[in-house]
Amino acid sequence: IPDMDDAVTGRPGAFFPPHRRTCRVAFAKLVTLICLGLSVAFLVGCVYYKRANPIPGAVVNSVGIIVFKLAYEKVAVKLCDAENWMTDTVYADKLISRLSVFNFVNSYFSLFFTIFFYCWAFGNDKDAVPRGACGMGAYRKLQQDLGILLATQIFAQNITNFIVPYIQLIVKMKKEGGLE
Repeated sequence: IPDMDDAVTGRPGAFFPPHRRTCRVAFAKLVTLICLGLSVAFLVGCVYYKRANPIPGAVVNSVGIIVFKLAYEKVAVKLCDAENWMTDTVYADKLISRLSVFNFVNSYFSLFFTIFFYCWAFGNDKDAVPRGACGMGAYRKLQQDLGILLATQIFAQNITNFIVPYIQLIVKMKKEGGLE
């Protein structure tokens, strides 16, 4: 990368050609679409699994959402690093927008499917009695899925924010001799 004067400060700085960034942005969008496709495919599988096993299916769905979120966070940071944005503000904006889109689809797809397309995809079942009342069965399923999803998210957050750091602190204190 050739050196070039910075337009703002006038000091010499590295130059990153725009055509290279354009290629990297296009690659990042492709990777994001692939990750979104994998997430949606998993969530569709969870919707079908939840039909036969409602409680375990909702738990698998919740755990999958957390795993996909954590995995994509690492991928998104690497993609933004590779794009080599000039300022931290632009970098943060690109990372936040990328994570927001992925997390929105990842977190809400199965709930969106349940509320709008459940009866269309599966027709009437034991929870939804007459055809006109199909929405009530979908609302009951949505209520159950949302409760399990929120409980799982809170549980995972408590583990990652409180329990894991506490265990790391105890291990560190044992290594350094601060804990008898």
